[in-house]
Amino acid sequence: MRSIVAAGALALAAMLGSAGASAVYAPPNLIVNGSFEEPTQSSGSWGFHTSMSGWTVKPDADADRGGVEVRNNTVGEAQDGSNFIELDAYGNSWISQTVDTIENSLYQLTFWYSPRENVAADTNGIEVFWNDTSLGTLTGSGAGNTGNVWATHTFTVSGAAGSTTALKFAAVGTSDSYGGGLDNVSLTAVPLPPAAILFGSVLGSLALVARKRRAAAATA
Repeated sequence: MRSIVAAGALALAAMLGSAGASAVYAPPNLIVNGSFEEPTQSSGSWGFHTSMSGWTVKPDADADRGGVEVRNNTVGEAQDGSNFIELDAYGNSWISQTVDTIENSLYQLTFWYSPRENVAADTNGIEVFWNDTSLGTLTGSGAGNTGNVWATHTFTVSGAAGSTTALKFAAVGTSDSYGGGLDNVSLTAVPLPPAAILFGSVLGSLALVARKRRAAAATA
């Protein structure tokens, strides 16, 4: 058995060495249309939209305004691609997306927020929800700004019970058609460290070898 363990240790050391030299795995973005490039918006313009690819948008009604404002190089530039959105188009609105997740698995949520230029903090708020639980509110004063001043925000979240989890962004604060900007939303699975994956593989191989040796000894 000691020879098996020694061989396994050598194999693990070799595999860890090769893992350090291998390319870093970049997990895919699970968010659809995270940079809001759909719908198409011409440069220097903005548009009011009640639907967007990948996202559910708060319905627009006379008494309770919804929809979102998609902007392309007007009142600021996008952080990624051409478009970004404002959730306070004609009034505080929201967007949500249901994402395929694995229960209790960890994910990294990243997005970019900017206050609108020359707008006070109390109307620039965007609140973030994961599985209907608030992760916090982003806000800031745009006084004196020219265009967008983007900042990235990152949260580690876990998959809800079942096979999907809802992500939601909602405008908060004064509902006055002036609000913060949102762009480049990303959700990626948090990968296991390469060492953990390789160690599990080596342990599995050792167990298989040990079973085969015991079986051979029993029939000898």
